[in-house]
Amino acid sequence: MRRTLLQHTAIFILLVFFLSAAAALGNAQSNGPSLQSRQLSSDMYTCSVVGECKVCTDLEKKTQPYCKEYGNKQAISCKYNEDITGMPDALPLFQACPRVRWVERRHYHVFVVSNVVVSMLAVGVFLWRHRKLTGEQYRRMAQRIGISV
Repeated sequence: MRRTLLQHTAIFILLVFFLSAAAALGNAQSNGPSLQSRQLSSDMYTCSVVGECKVCTDLEKKTQPYCKEYGNKQAISCKYNEDITGMPDALPLFQACPRVRWVERRHYHVFVVSNVVVSMLAVGVFLWRHRKLTGEQYRRMAQRIGISV
């Protein structure tokens, strides 16, 4: 009985790891259209994404408008649509972006590891309780029969 429980526990843990790896690979492959192809438009200028989403520093979160919404920034390259004479506005260098890929991946792995740890603790408590109850039942039966334990 104990051996089959340990085998089932090991199979469960392996299954969790394989499923999490498959989900991570599936998410990496199905990100949809590349962020490089997205473009921002304004009346005066057009922008395209040139970098990945990164976490803003604490100072940027307080001072920069693109960091206030999500706390993340993405580098962009902007060009004026027409020749601008006089004093043109400064072109933006960054835009707000909702998710940083490595942060989301870290959160996912912490979640999976914590679930595995909790399940291992639950199986450990189950096995301990099972042994304790089995020993107690054996002692009761031995007492009824008159065998000394």
